[in-house]
Amino acid sequence: GATLALACALLAWTFRRVEVLGLCALAIGMATCIGEIATQRRAGHLASQGSDLKRVYGWIALSTAMSNMLSPVLVGFTIDALGYDQAFMVVALLPMVAWCATLRISAVAVVAQAAGRSVLAGARALLALRPLRRILLLNFVLAAGGDVHTFAVPVIGHERAYSASTIGLIL
Repeated sequence: GATLALACALLAWTFRRVEVLGLCALAIGMATCIGEIATQRRAGHLASQGSDLKRVYGWIALSTAMSNMLSPVLVGFTIDALGYDQAFMVVALLPMVAWCATLRISAVAVVAQAAGRSVLAGARALLALRPLRRILLLNFVLAAGGDVHTFAVPVIGHERAYSASTIGLIL
């Protein structure tokens, strides 16, 4: 995931066209999802008990929220202070930091699932739980609202001539 994000950030920096920026944003979003899945999988291996699992996933949720809060502010202030060229480079460096951090995490031996059906059956059993389906729907609505906010604030902020750091603080 970090390699894809880095490649796309550098590609966006090199070819600053709307089409390239759009495709790179899509690919960086996919890279972020890949990184999140890998992080959550690794976290599951780190926890040995149920209480550990809750604590580990709680910290993962907090780190994601902090990243979503601090990244726009960092980029906004970088744009205002140094310009778009340096902001692209800062964005390109962030996946490098993530990649370096992953090198410090020990590898986990993966045990192959004996029966592929057991994983699918477990997923179906979880989706059969009405409260879980409600939480998943709520999560979908909140994520969609956050995405709309992340898209609309820079557009409206630019229209109203807000600085990049102001837009980043609003985000």
